[in-house]
Formats: sequence, C-alpha cells, structure tokens
Amino acid sequence: MDDTSCEDFSPNRLIREFLCERVLVFKELAALRDEGWANPSGDDYFKQQRKRADEAGLKEQRWFFHMMQQIGDEMENATGFLSQLVCEKDPPKVLDLCIAPGGFSAIIRQRLPTAEIGGISLPHSKGGHKLLFGHSDPRIRILFTDITMHSSEMGATSIPPNHPEAAAFIQSRPYLSEAFDLAICDGQVLRNHPRQSY
Repeated sequence: MDDTSCEDFSPNRLIREFLCERVLVFKELAALRDEGWANPSGDDYFKQQRKRADEAGLKEQRWFFHMMQQIGDEMENATGFLSQLVCEKDPPKVLDLCIAPGGFSAIIRQRLPTAEIGGISLPHSKGGHKLLFGHSDPRIRILFTDITMHSSEMGATSIPPNHPEAAAFIQSRPYLSEAFDLAICDGQVLRNHPRQSY
C-alpha cells in the first residue's frame, strides 16, 4: 500500500491516522487519493506528462520559460521583492541557482536592467534545460556545472577515495567571495540527469 493511505506504515502514519479519525474531509480526500493512485489510467497520464517534460520541444520549453516569467511577475506584483532591490549606488546583485531556462532572471533583467546576475545551471549535455534568454550581457555570468557535485558547499571537505564518483566531486565554491541581494533556488533533480544508483 502506498504512503497516501490512512492505514499505511510510513513515517507519517501517526499524523494521517490522527487526521483520518478526526477530520472527515481529510479521510475522504485520502480515500480519493488512494483511488487515484490505484487507477491505471492515472499511470498512463503521468507517463505522458513525464515524456512531454523529458522530451520537450522548443514550443514546450518556451511555454515553461514564459510560465516562470509569469510567476516572477506575480511574485513581484504581490510582494514587491524586486522593487526593494533598487539601490542608489550599486546595481542589485542576484544569484540564480538552477537558472535555466531563465524565466526568473529574464524578469529580473526586465524589471532591474542594471542588475548583475550570477547563475549556475546543469549543462544541457547532462540533462539540463536550455537557456532561453539572452545571457551574452557581461553582467550575466553563468557557470555550467552539476550543482549537486559541489561537495564542499555541503560541508564535505574530503571524499573517500573508494567512493564511486570520487573524481567527479568538485571542491570549488562558486560565488563564495561575493555578496548577493537576492538568491533564487528553484531547482530539482531532473529525471533525465544521469545519477549513480548509490
């Protein structure tokens, strides 16, 4: 039984059990969720969704890029987070981790034309998204690297020599010496990013 059931034994079992006993709506939603997960047509639907995401053509990539721009605009309109970065002396500095396809940074450049942007993106050759915004401006510096392999950023200063990927770990800490006014971190491990099974 999967972890959506009220009777499962996952780490969240006690909370689900508590809610199922006391909140009728939660119990009904948990039952509907179980029903959905048990439906083979749901598997087919998500398989198609994954295929579309993994094999996205330029049209789908642009749609995703524009969706991220729209989200950035909505966040700015709701909170004014970019307006608050306007400095009288220095241009705002932004760090965009997992920058591709670049929708958030495109909005930053649109709203804050003098902003300096540092970014990190998984190379396209390793399964990363393509960058879809003009990044030839010298105020935009993008490092194409696998952020998950920068071990020293995670506090690991020595890698055991017998580790399966010992040679692949990177000890450098990009952008360590810089200060940023805003950091964006919206990445996730992609299915088409080759990963070791360990």
